Order: sequence, then C-alpha cells, then structure tokens
Amino acid sequence: MKRKYRALAIDDDIQMSHYFNSIAKMVNSSYGYEIEFDTVNNDTQYNSKIPYDILLVDYNLRNGFVDYEDGKDFIRIFRQVNRVSKVIFYSSEFEYEERAGNIKIPLKPEDIYDLINLYKIDGLVSKNNLNMMRDVLKDACESIDIITSALFSTISRYPKTDFEFMGPDGSLITAEEMIGHLLSDSETSKKFKEQIIDTIFTLFMSIKE
Repeated sequence: MKRKYRALAIDDDIQMSHYFNSIAKMVNSSYGYEIEFDTVNNDTQYNSKIPYDILLVDYNLRNGFVDYEDGKDFIRIFRQVNRVSKVIFYSSEFEYEERAGNIKIPLKPEDIYDLINLYKIDGLVSKNNLNMMRDVLKDACESIDIITSALFSTISRYPKTDFEFMGPDGSLITAEEMIGHLLSDSETSKKFKEQIIDTIFTLFMSIKE
C-alpha cells in the first residue's frame, strides 16, 4: 500500500488549497509520493496539537494570523514544541529564475541564518516556481522519520480512542504524552524508537546457531 504523507499549509490566502492540491498531483505523478494537504487561513483554524509530517508556511501572514509577525515568527514558535516535522518556508516574494540563476529573498542575513541553523527549515521556496515546490516536497518525503510518521498516522486514525504506549522504562504513556515526546524529539522519544527498532529486528531476524 502506498504511504500517504500529511502536510499542513499555513497561508492567509483562502485560494491556496487549490494550489496545493495541484502540487500534490505533481509530486505523485513525478515521484510517486502521495501527499494529503490541509490548509488553515487564520489563527482560529490552527490546532498545534495535530501532528503533520510536513508544515508549509507562507512568509506573509498579516491578513489572518494576528498573533505572528510573519511566517518566520510562526516557524520560531512552532519549533519550540516541534523539532521533527519538515518545514518549508515559501512566498511569492521569494524569486528564483532558473535560467538566469537570479535569487531574491527579502530577508535579513540574520533571519536566513536563524531559519537554517536554529529552526532547521527544509527549504526556502518561491510560490511561483511549481517545479521547485514539487522537488522540495519530494525531498521532504524522502527524509521523514518513518517511525515518527507511522506513529502520528496511527494515532490520528483513532482520535477518540484512549490508548497507551509502553515507555522505555516500562511505564505507560498516553497517546497525547507520546505525541509530545515525539514532537520535541525528547530522550524518551529516542529510546522508544530504539525499542521499536530492536523489537522489529528481533521479530524478523533468522538466527542460526
């Protein structure tokens, strides 16, 4: 079964859902990755507790996200609780002319430094360059932590079910607590994923003595 990746676009333009549906078709037809997009256009629609594999953030959010200065500020706050989801920063104000090699990004050098080194974004993309958006999304899909993504997918399929995970120390961890550990990439999360990998290897290894 083909794996489906979940992506969320943060954009104050209500027409952007059509744009990302088109991009999803391009990624699927070109590379075989299936991406399901959700879009939110204002503060009231955004739920930070719902995990996504990929977050796409527009640079200009002034018409819908009053609690944020711009997309960079949104990413800064997002990364305080989520260190694992892929983040793509895009804008129609970002320009890249492939033939001429001209690049125009209206950000200060220190802003670009923060985005790359502190917030670990996975791409700066021109909204008007469909091929660039397609390729950056493909790269994001290829580098997603498969264990974290699978756990997010499993938990999201049962939103009204109370279930627990066995933690590395043998204690029980609720689904909500586990999502918090996974998003923050905590030590508990790392040990839990190691435990899963060890279990899988044990089940599938054929040991000859």
